[in-house]
Amino acid sequence: MTIDGGRRAGIRLVAATLALALGACSWLPFGGGKGKPVAATSASIVGFEQAGLFATRDGRPELGVTLASASAQTVWAQVRVRSPDGADGCTSLKEIAPQARQTFTCPLRRPMADADYKVEVTPFRDATLSQPLAPLHTTLRFTPADLKATGGG
Repeated sequence: MTIDGGRRAGIRLVAATLALALGACSWLPFGGGKGKPVAATSASIVGFEQAGLFATRDGRPELGVTLASASAQTVWAQVRVRSPDGADGCTSLKEIAPQARQTFTCPLRRPMADADYKVEVTPFRDATLSQPLAPLHTTLRFTPADLKATGGG
């Protein structure tokens, strides 16, 4: 491998990371319980691993976000999902073990296609939530086919 090739790959990774950190990415994952990989930011010890639209066992749509921790210590993450019209949304708080992953889900009562779902993540260094880390933001957008595949269309 050449040094030049490595630099180009690094530039692409930095561009993808920067776009996610600025909240400029809209993910178009497909249904059926599979998420789309999401680039983690290097600015935080907690990052997005994947996010997407999932179907529950009883066929209802839900938004899912998997976070990965690069920390050697336990961290806590609060994930807030807001629907485009404000009717759907949820906030959940979970512990993430060292070097582990944690999935957060939010049921969608009235899923909307071609609209932005905002996802805000606030990680914390402590269980009392008094030591916040760098927040993360992204936007998810689903097609009518995505909703239909997960029972929401």
